[in-house]
Amino acid sequence: GDAAAWCEQSDAPGGVRPLGSPSATVGESPVYDAESNCLYWVDVRGTPAIHRIDIDSGDERSWPMDEDIGSIALASRGRLIAGLRSGFAFFDPVSGTLSPIVDPEADHPANRLNDGKCDDAGRFWCGSMNPDSGRAEGSLYVLDGNLDCRRVLADFLTPNGLAWSPDGRTMYAADTRRGYIHAFDFDVAAGTLSQRRVFADLGALAGGPDGAAVDCEGHLWSAIWDGGCLIRFDPRGREVRAIRGRDISMIFQEPMSS
Repeated sequence: GDAAAWCEQSDAPGGVRPLGSPSATVGESPVYDAESNCLYWVDVRGTPAIHRIDIDSGDERSWPMDEDIGSIALASRGRLIAGLRSGFAFFDPVSGTLSPIVDPEADHPANRLNDGKCDDAGRFWCGSMNPDSGRAEGSLYVLDGNLDCRRVLADFLTPNGLAWSPDGRTMYAADTRRGYIHAFDFDVAAGTLSQRRVFADLGALAGGPDGAAVDCEGHLWSAIWDGGCLIRFDPRGREVRAIRGRDISMIFQEPMSS
């Protein structure tokens, strides 16, 4: 239902609108909780925090973090799971407390966890990176339902843009500073990847592929960091649409209907 609504409204100016007040230095990882009709997102660095807006009432809430936070996802019992500089942790919005799970890179204190999402089986996939290094020191990890953590891939500069095709058989992962979006064959039952290939090479563009999402038609949307645009790719990796930052700004400046 939500995906269909996105497809129907994506070309209509009224289908894009700002939510809440500007409150993030580096806004990332939007997560919608259908049960509470709330949207969560994070501010990664500078002013790290978890933010929430109640879509019905417009009420906003923020929880400042003592360290960098890369991503969040919904977890059981009303909690969130978070990827932080110190590793994986549960976050309880009621108490505002973090409960550490595991730090997969305790021996790499300069690294932090970055973009992360859950697959259809509830596993949390998350990449690590060293934001202050030009070396490929990052890895891709998966945390399963038993809270067992394993490293799946290494050699990332800036892992980002995790997403899955509607049938769950293809997984996408970007390396922002390299300018690549990769695709993999994905086995949802086993939680394994195979047949790594370049889905899109954006190395010639300004910026690089950052956050991503797949729409109901199986097209991948990529937000281009430092490039000021959103790009839509068909399932074969061909660019079919680009929305420039100035176009989004114009939409935000239009009067909103009540």
